[in-house]
Amino acid sequence: MSRKGIGQGRFFDLCFLLILFCFPWSASAEEAPRIALSTGVEKEVVVEKDGRQVTERIPLDKASPGEILVYTITYNNEGKTVAKDILVTDPIPTGTIYVLDSAEGKDAQITFSIDGGRTYSKPPVKYKTKRQDGREEETEAPAALYTHVKWVIAKNISPEQSGAVSFKVRIK
Repeated sequence: MSRKGIGQGRFFDLCFLLILFCFPWSASAEEAPRIALSTGVEKEVVVEKDGRQVTERIPLDKASPGEILVYTITYNNEGKTVAKDILVTDPIPTGTIYVLDSAEGKDAQITFSIDGGRTYSKPPVKYKTKRQDGREEETEAPAALYTHVKWVIAKNISPEQSGAVSFKVRIK
């Protein structure tokens, strides 16, 4: 066998390896988890039932200032493998104020942003303010400063399994 033949064989072997690394098999792409998200919104209303005041959720048709809306984000693993550490982030809708302590999500770590989603903190969210004497102090952020809610779902989500997270806002 000539040297030329050996060199060509190595060249083709290298090309084959490059193709393997650069273009993974399509089966891998099909097996990846695929999380589908959907958002729903309801209005909280107080109704009287059996002589008692009860809070219920009804479909949102229209809303007025001061009313409470509940946003629910449903996630579903439409992929073929288990999804891990699902991240769900939602902005606080314009014209509303987050209702403190209203975010929920089973098996989720919940954090909040007051800077448009650049950074997140566990509650109580704090920020720095300057006092009249020029010194900085940390202040607890009021609900009106909250801009985003983020959930990290710590539980593994099997294919076709779903869950939901939610939060409440008050219309300005």
